[in-house]
Formats: sequence, C-alpha cells, structure tokens
Amino acid sequence: MGADGMRSEQREPADSSAGGLNLFNNSFERRLIFRMLAVGIIPLLLMAGLGYFRSRSVLRDSVESELESVVALTEDRVERWLNSREADAKTYSAMQFATGDADNALDLGLEAITQEGGSITAERAARNVMRDILRATGSTYDAIYLTNINGLVRVGVQRVPAANDELEDTYVNGHNEGHSFGEDQFFLAARESDDGFFRSQVISYQYNEEIITTSMFIVHQVTDAGTQQPIGSIVLEVSPAELNSLMEGFAAGDGLSYMQSGSFLVTGEGIIPLPQIADALHLPTDAPGVQSVEGFTGEKVLGSWRGNPELGYVVYAQVQQGEALSAVSGMGVIVLGVALFSVLMVGMAAYYFARQETRPITSMTESVRHVAAGSLETRVHIDSTDEVGKLARAFNDMTDHIRTRVYEETRDRQYLEEVLTSYMKFVERVSRGDLTARLSLNGETGPNLIVANVNMDQDDNLLR
Repeated sequence: MGADGMRSEQREPADSSAGGLNLFNNSFERRLIFRMLAVGIIPLLLMAGLGYFRSRSVLRDSVESELESVVALTEDRVERWLNSREADAKTYSAMQFATGDADNALDLGLEAITQEGGSITAERAARNVMRDILRATGSTYDAIYLTNINGLVRVGVQRVPAANDELEDTYVNGHNEGHSFGEDQFFLAARESDDGFFRSQVISYQYNEEIITTSMFIVHQVTDAGTQQPIGSIVLEVSPAELNSLMEGFAAGDGLSYMQSGSFLVTGEGIIPLPQIADALHLPTDAPGVQSVEGFTGEKVLGSWRGNPELGYVVYAQVQQGEALSAVSGMGVIVLGVALFSVLMVGMAAYYFARQETRPITSMTESVRHVAAGSLETRVHIDSTDEVGKLARAFNDMTDHIRTRVYEETRDRQYLEEVLTSYMKFVERVSRGDLTARLSLNGETGPNLIVANVNMDQDDNLLR
C-alpha cells in the first residue's frame, strides 16, 4: 500500500472546538479555569461572608448597647422627674397660702380655707398663689387643687395652654371646685401612707360626664402647723404633654422611647392604652434586657427595657430592626458588589492564564493531528524551557525521525521496483527464446544488455 493510502487511513476529523473555549467540554483548559476560580473565589467569598456576618454581629451589639444606654438614660430621667414632682407636692403642701391678723378675728391660713365654711378671702388669696405656682412650673401641671380632709375641692385652678407659641397660657379659677376625690384610690392611698404622699400611675380620670382626662395625679396631705394633724390635701394633675416630653426620640429620630405606667403607654406623641403585645411588655420587676420583638408600632424592632419596681413603671427604647441594621444592609450590597467584581476579575484572570498555559498544548494537539493526517513536515514552534517546551522538542525530534524513516522506506521501495522491473524484462526475453539477452549489473550498455540499476556497493540479495 502506498504512502497516500496510509495517510488516508490515519486521517481523523479535526476538533471544531480547538480554536476556542467550550466550558461544557471535558477539556484540560476548562478544568484549569475552574480550579483557578475555585482557588481564587472560594476564599474570597468565605472572607466576604465572614466579614459581613461579623460586621452584622458587631453592629447589632453596638445597636443593643446604644438601646441599653438610651433606656438607662430615659429611666434615670423619668425617675428624677418623678422625684421632682414629689418634692413639688411636699413644698406646696407646706406653703401658707394666706396670712391673717388675729386682731380682726380672721384666720386666713390654710386651716381657714379647708374647714367647713372657710374664709372667702383666704380662698381668693390661695387661688392667686396657686395660679402663681402653675405659671412658675410652666407646662408641668394642668391643674392644682386644694381639698379639705375628706377630699372635697375647695380651691381649684386650671392652666389652659395657649393656642400657639405667640400667646400666653391662661388660668381659670374655680376649676372643678366642689368635686370630691374622697373615694378615689390615689387620694385614699395618700391618707393611708406614712408620709401622706402618693403618686398615681397614669390613669383615665372622669370628673363628670364632660371632663375626662388621662394623666398622673400627685397627692400630698396638708397638716396643721400646731397640731400636726391632717387638715387637707394638695392634688396636682400632671400635664399629659409633660409626660410626652419625657419620651425623647433617638437614632436621628428613628428610635422611640416609651413609658409603661398602669394600663397606659406614654409615647412622645400621646398617651395610649397599653398594647396587648405579650413579647414586648414587661413588669417593673423584670431584669433589663434587649430582644428582637414586635414593637408597639406593629413592626419588627430591636427593643430594650428597664423597670423601676420602687416607682412602678417600665421604660422602653425601640428602633426598627431594618433601620437599626440598615448600615449592614448597605454594607452587604457593597460586599456583594465587591465580591461580584472580584469574581469577574478572577474569572478573567483565570481565563487569560488558562489560555496562556494551554495554548502550547493546543498547538501541539493541532500538530499531532496534522502528522496523523500525513503531514510529516509539521513542526511545533514553542520557545520555552519548561516541561511543555521539552515535550515540543521531543515531538519535533519524533516527527524528524518518522520523516527520515518514511523517506528511506520510499527510496528502498523505488529501488526494489526498478531492479525488479529490469529482471522482469530479462526473464521475459529469455522466456521468448532470446538466449542472447544479458543483465547489465555494472551499468554497461549494449544491444543485448538489459541494464539493472543495482547498487553494487551494498550487500544486496538481488545482486547476489
């Protein structure tokens, strides 16, 4: 069989993917790319994930610490405010609302006001003093009352807030005079206490069918300076706006503070009935803490609480969980963006270096295909000293050797064919009876000589 026939049997179809990257082929280049991606990206993603969750944990701890600080400050502010109200009540109960002159038989002291059929002059003087008290305390109280020993209001003064900041508050004399606190729990509690003082929780109090207020009442008994016996009481009605002002916002207004008092919740905007959210509510005796719960606004919040068992209230500080951890969410977006960018860069680098590393192998693969197809002149041009370069040089040596062998075999075949042709001519003439025919083995020519181009310099079987 000829060389062309050998070439036709050894020829294989070319690989259509040799010129480009096909990630779905099980190629060395693909495996190299994915391994480089794994080595470069997996640690990066792990570090980014750990950094994100660690930052989230640190930020949450920071928010919880801030909430604990806010609730501690709020609780301290409420406690100091309540102690100030107790001091007010003690101070006002010790005041002499009017002075008298024994010579004109007028006792214009507090005794004269609180006793049955008390002095109108003394009551008028007391109203003036009580109006001055309300004016001096600003918006702390909405009303102040002076009662007799049984809780009947003898003198009452109400503060009416101004409609706008440009106007001044007005004060109404005779407010709820004749009303009795005698059956109310906070009044009875003051009478039964050792020091004659009691401060109510926030309650909804109804004076009559038209007047209902939700506030806190402070009561302190008034004693006779001589006998030290109770002769009446001072009742202070706290302004709801004053309670609201104790609940300040924080965290740029996103955080809200609350005070739980009785069955009401004091907020910065108003006083509302206590929401029935079991997870968010706590007792004054509960240990302080922080937790993620459904907040008083109905949203998921991080909330802190601290109770005061002595004064009977609980303060809360709550911030929306999404707002509290918004920095982490923003950081998560940044981390994700950086991770995606890094993945892209690592992928591009992996593709570039994989192509650089596999290009010599791809070139050798193509050369092998050409040699297999019969092109023995193919050579690989790789200028490197690494293993791939050594393989390329070995391949070139192999093709040179094969080319030499093929050349020698072709030459020997041609020689054999030429000699056999000469011998066939000689045998043919002899077979026709021409016994004068002779073989010329040394190249001599003549009429009866048939030249056979035998190599006289080699030990040739045909020559022998």
